[in-house]
Amino acid sequence: MTALVTGAGKRLGRAMALYLARRGHDVAVHHAASRDEAEAVAAEIRAMGRKAVTLRADLLVEAETEGLIPAATAALGPLTVLVNNASIFEYDRIDTATRKSWDRHIESNLRAPYVLTQAFARQCPPARTDENGEPLAQGLIVNMIDKRILKITPECSSYAIA
Repeated sequence: MTALVTGAGKRLGRAMALYLARRGHDVAVHHAASRDEAEAVAAEIRAMGRKAVTLRADLLVEAETEGLIPAATAALGPLTVLVNNASIFEYDRIDTATRKSWDRHIESNLRAPYVLTQAFARQCPPARTDENGEPLAQGLIVNMIDKRILKITPECSSYAIA
């Protein structure tokens, strides 16, 4: 079993990467700017006897996003789990949001997870069926969202929309 966790150097991403490793997964630990933290997470995973690789990609750059799944599978083999955890959370209001703040939130929080989901689906093994002919899942995608979505505030309009 193999997983890619985006934003895995800190906070929830770190916790999810370690959780998956404790349950037998080899883990691709994604980071953008948290290289040292991602390397520390990978070292913890390796200390558990699991494989781990760190992968840097700026999710605001689609070409870098597109390279994540191929890099993870080249290092660890086909992925069985994708955790879309990384996100940008910047304060902007309806009266202060700019095209740049909009694009940053949409690209990292909506477009990148979609691109990763597409690539993940393409590399999943063909669906199998159980003894009753029922389809068996071949992969798991977890898309993280913030509790702020349940209580939208005007201080994070682009984030809430993304």
